[in-house]
Amino acid sequence: MKKWIVVVMLFALVLSASAQEDALQAYVDSLVTSSDPGLVVLVDVEGEVFTASQGVSNIEAGTPVSIDDRFRIGSVSKTFVAVNMLQLVDEGGLSLDDTLIDWLAPSITDNIPYSDEITIRQLLDHTSGIVSYTDVEPYDDITDADPFYTWSALDTVEVIYGLDPVAEPLTEYNYSNTNYNLAHLIIEAASGTTLAESLAQRIFEPLGMDDSYLEDPNNLGDGLITGYDDYGDGFFDVGLTNDGQGLGDGGIISTAADMVLFMRGLFGGDLLSDDSLQEMITPIDIGDADYGLGINIFEEQWGTVYGHLGATNGFQSGLFYDQEFDTVVVMLTNNFASEVVDYDYASEAVEAMFGDE
Repeated sequence: MKKWIVVVMLFALVLSASAQEDALQAYVDSLVTSSDPGLVVLVDVEGEVFTASQGVSNIEAGTPVSIDDRFRIGSVSKTFVAVNMLQLVDEGGLSLDDTLIDWLAPSITDNIPYSDEITIRQLLDHTSGIVSYTDVEPYDDITDADPFYTWSALDTVEVIYGLDPVAEPLTEYNYSNTNYNLAHLIIEAASGTTLAESLAQRIFEPLGMDDSYLEDPNNLGDGLITGYDDYGDGFFDVGLTNDGQGLGDGGIISTAADMVLFMRGLFGGDLLSDDSLQEMITPIDIGDADYGLGINIFEEQWGTVYGHLGATNGFQSGLFYDQEFDTVVVMLTNNFASEVVDYDYASEAVEAMFGDE
């Protein structure tokens, strides 16, 4: 990993805030051309916000991308879903040690090996051993036959019925999208509401995240910019292709500013008890996995960075928080083929603003 900038020196630097933002813009300009699908980057240092954007939100119209645009955030949604589950733990509605059979119907659990052993914790930290539905032929067969098929969380679970697990529970770390669609179903069973309603009531509305929501058939793509992919012969719109929109494994739409509100709310104590937050950010003790409950943990020589990456048809996202220096970085693009949304590029963006020492 590239060194994350020591931003504690920020206010000792001679550079003005406008010069820092210009430097961020220059860095983003070096990654994306004005005619490409867009990239937006937001850096929040102790509440001081710097933003940059380049590219377009719609190629045909030539509309410049804006820092205020809504993007699908893909698997960054897993961090939100893990928080939502832990909120239910804090409310006394369930336990992380509850198993699948405690919350799901036999029509589901009878088809998933080890359902009487797999816990909610193991869903959230990807140690359940359950195969990811996005990695199996039945899912590919359905999406190839109908790219616009409307998936439910239960549909995605059903495509793994009868398939062997990749490992026994709690023996390996195996990232699986199925885990979070099972979590989706458990949250709905425990909360008595839809996942969309639970996220809105417990996270989006309390934090003032007015531009964020979990998609469902009634609000599919509301206010969303166009998402693109490139298979080698130019960009084309893939925004209507449904690879599981609105599900617990990656179904949230948000903006850069709203994602900062979420990260600051999470680490500021507005969403979880201290005990639950500590559970969330403690890495699993299996191999060298850098994962807690719905969040990646990057251990650096000066401290710890928490975050997650996401990718879903037409979009990619990255959300990172350096606790030592109280810095949040958000990267969002409407280009599924992009290679510039990850932890290293987020680090480089901050380094471009403040230097690397």
